[in-house]
Amino acid sequence: MSALAVPARTPQEQQAHDASLAALTAAFLRLPERRRARCRAPVTGDGATDVLVLAEAGDGSGSYEGVIVDGEQDEDGCWVLDALFAIFTTDDRPEGGFVLVHGWNCDVQPL
Repeated sequence: MSALAVPARTPQEQQAHDASLAALTAAFLRLPERRRARCRAPVTGDGATDVLVLAEAGDGSGSYEGVIVDGEQDEDGCWVLDALFAIFTTDDRPEGGFVLVHGWNCDVQPL
């Protein structure tokens, strides 16, 4: 499955999406340059290019909300969500960090 379609959002959902993306962008920009440089797709704060996802473990043991920063892309440049990919998230700590997502073993939803 690829991140092809952005879900329709109500104005309130769009506001929450934009706030999440802004917070993630601010945290990402506070990282040392050497850590940011490792990302194939750095977080920019642009909702048109940053892909915000919710990845939940298949057994329900945990979930992360974050922006995809690396992984496999299809021929159209869309992230392959059932492969291994990395997200930047602030779920575990406010300064943010990277989490590897095993897409084949998770429920991944674009937000």
